[in-house]
Formats: sequence, structure tokens, C-alpha cells
Amino acid sequence: MVGKVYTCYFSGLGERSGRAISICHQQPPGYKLPVADELAPPYGMYWKHLRRRMSDRKFAQLYSMRFSMLDPAEIAAKYDGMILTAWEAYEDRERTVPRMSHRHLIADWLRSNGFQCEELEPMPRRRKIL
Repeated sequence: MVGKVYTCYFSGLGERSGRAISICHQQPPGYKLPVADELAPPYGMYWKHLRRRMSDRKFAQLYSMRFSMLDPAEIAAKYDGMILTAWEAYEDRERTVPRMSHRHLIADWLRSNGFQCEELEPMPRRRKIL
């Protein structure tokens, strides 16, 4: 039986990075997470969206086409207990408006197929002590 898959953004992982899997081909400096290639959008498309050169709607339409090639049961089992991690955080400083991310599209797809997927609350960034 599959438990639950989680989602979060890189800088909100805090001390949970040991359970994190990147769903992006490129990661922020300081992160070296394993990559879920089957869930990572094509590099060019992803950066167009991240830099707001592609609308949320167009990105969601193009990215969601990949779900027809994936088995949600296999994805839920493969990433059971793991945190699917992407770049996008919030639109505002108060953290009330999440920025659209493909991790949200994955979560919606998993939930619509009967699997549990939860967005984790952000934790403080890890600080290196010199």
C-alpha cells in the first residue's frame, strides 16, 4: 500500500532535504539532490515559465501532456514518503499566494488518481556555520 508523496520548494526544505527528490534538471547552488527525470519538464520550457516568458496556462497545458505517458500508481509507489522539490515558492512575502509550479500539477494528478500528496509547510533555510 502506498502512503503519501509530499511536495515543497528547495529553500523551504530545511532539514528535510534527505527525503527530497528534485523534479527539475537544474538545482539551486548548494543542492545536489537526485533527479526524477520522468517528472522534470524539458529544460527550455521550464526556464521560459520560470522567467515568465510562458504563461502558467500554457506551461500547465504542455507539461500535463506528460502524464499520459506515466502510470500514477508507479509514480506514487516510487516516490512514497519522498518530497518532490521544485524552485517556485510564493508570489508574496506573507506566503499566502503560492507561485504556480509543476509540483502542484503533479500533486493534482496524483490526487485525481486516488493517491495522497501534500504540500509541506516551509522550514527555515539551512545555515552554514563558518
